[in-house]
Amino acid sequence: MSHIGEGGSLADTLLQRGLSRRDFLKFCSAMAGTLALPPRYTPRIARALQQASRPPLVWLEYQDCAGNTESFLRASHPSVADLVLDILSVDYHETIMAAAGHQAEQALHNSITANKGKYLVVVEGSIPVADGGIYCTIGGRTALDHIREVSEHAAGIIATWAMMLSIHQRNPVVLFAADYVLEALLFWSMFLPLGARYSVDNAMNTAADPLPKQIVSGATVALVFQQCFIYSGSAAYKTKSPIWWPDGDAVYYALHFDQYATAIGQFFGNFPPELLKLMTFGALGFEWLGPLLLLIPFRVSLFRNIAIISFILLHLSFGLFFTLGIFPFLSIASWLAFIPSTVWDGLDKRTYREDRAGLTIYFDADCGFCKKVVHLLRTFLILPGTPLLKAQDAADPTIYEEMERINSWVVVDWQQHRHYQWEAIAYVCSLSPLWGWLAPLLRWGPFMAVGTNFYKFIATNRRLMGTFTAPLQFRPLEVRPTRLGAVVALSLLLLTSVWLVKDFVEQSYDRRREQPQDWVTSSRNFLNRRTFQHLDGLARFLRLDQSWSIFAPNPPSDDGWHVAAGTLVTGETVEVLSGKSEVSFEKPTLAQRNARYGNMQWRTFYINLNRSIGEKLYPCWVPTSAAVGMPSTERSPTGAADHLLHG
Repeated sequence: MSHIGEGGSLADTLLQRGLSRRDFLKFCSAMAGTLALPPRYTPRIARALQQASRPPLVWLEYQDCAGNTESFLRASHPSVADLVLDILSVDYHETIMAAAGHQAEQALHNSITANKGKYLVVVEGSIPVADGGIYCTIGGRTALDHIREVSEHAAGIIATWAMMLSIHQRNPVVLFAADYVLEALLFWSMFLPLGARYSVDNAMNTAADPLPKQIVSGATVALVFQQCFIYSGSAAYKTKSPIWWPDGDAVYYALHFDQYATAIGQFFGNFPPELLKLMTFGALGFEWLGPLLLLIPFRVSLFRNIAIISFILLHLSFGLFFTLGIFPFLSIASWLAFIPSTVWDGLDKRTYREDRAGLTIYFDADCGFCKKVVHLLRTFLILPGTPLLKAQDAADPTIYEEMERINSWVVVDWQQHRHYQWEAIAYVCSLSPLWGWLAPLLRWGPFMAVGTNFYKFIATNRRLMGTFTAPLQFRPLEVRPTRLGAVVALSLLLLTSVWLVKDFVEQSYDRRREQPQDWVTSSRNFLNRRTFQHLDGLARFLRLDQSWSIFAPNPPSDDGWHVAAGTLVTGETVEVLSGKSEVSFEKPTLAQRNARYGNMQWRTFYINLNRSIGEKLYPCWVPTSAAVGMPSTERSPTGAADHLLHG
């Protein structure tokens, strides 16, 4: 057969898995509630699910060892049978499809043609680009041409997301909050037109119609709710601990956790307890209510700007008070996606300059490399209205003559002065509203001399430089949300919501000593039905099994430091972590601690190592000849002895 699986709808799949018609309507009602839609939308959601087929999937293999395919075939929750027969319509996969040769390529062509704008693409393996990509060919075509054709009308390409998950799965012990935030953002990004603005795709766009400034789709709704889940979900977990509410001691404990606290954090940790309690209640309330500003349907620009500025300030304070790796910066970047278009339009008007509006750039029409570079510069220097003209077609013939004589592009400013080579780059950069501050550096004497020589080298080796830009192709860029994409994104959003509710209920149930017949017990019984157990497998497979519990339900209190004593073949005893010959159990200073735990991954590794005493940290055998750690303890603010690495 040329493809795997028949198209049944998502509703049919749910009903076949044991979900009754009543439960299906409850599912649609819950989806409407999750999206803050009135009950009248429930029948419309049900109709959409009944009409939507399973998402078509095209799986491409290039230079690889088939490791991802091996993992796909050995999946258990859900199994490959569940994925192929019930969840996805796998239309093309060289390893598991029956067709081969021309029949396989015809199946691929049929799938991407029939499902234009609706199919997902998985890319496994690397794609060589040198020498036009001739080092990997499929059916007489290079992998580079192959992926260009297949990806042009794909609904989403999951190569980056899949690669990130693959890296994370190889060493989950070092994962921290930032890793889970990155997974979530990359997942929803697959359904978003991120290439429509500040991107290579936008620079290479040949479409005559302007791209929309705003977009509303299932994926944008999912991204908004995902942002709410991160903060409100964390606040929900925190409310289960009296340390957050009503005691209000959480900030005190957090600022006294030496593995995270910075010097500034330790300074604030000595503030009066009443002030720290106020900070605790303020942080908890803000995490509950702050994200809801994104959902207010009126004065959208005002409330979104308040939310964006507030959360950026919150994460800046996190970065000052705690050592959290890239988490504060990644979180700040995630909020930039919600800046309203009115803000960007206002900035464009405020930064208007006559010299910027009068800029014109001429390039060599016979040089494909030159054409691509000027388009990239216009996009990334944020000069969207700048005319890019062929020097050969210039109204003034001296422009082409000077281009040939100087071997340079020609930049004409608003006063009709001409700039060439590296000096032209410095001038164009000076007009950028984002990168204009670099212009003085580019014009600095030594830098100007090096830059001019660098430009001349590129100008005389344009064919060689063209090999680096060969993968970039001009093509029309379309932003066109589809009904199938909306249904898929909203269904996965509902799956994420169900998982978060289930995880919260499960933790609430496990923390209780007695189990009365209340909403927690009833919800747990409902969410443990077989249908939801099947959904659990899909959530884990897509890594939508989220649990936003940073500093929740309690801030960490298992503080201390690690000492690892090892014996060399010479009989000398050394401290392995610091590399010193003297083994010391003295509490390290903040500088010594930062040197010992070089980054967030090492800090997380040792924290998880400490919390796994008596258990296997990795599912493998650790030789007994490994260096042995000696215990060291310190009293936490609660007065309990902290557990550390034991031999």
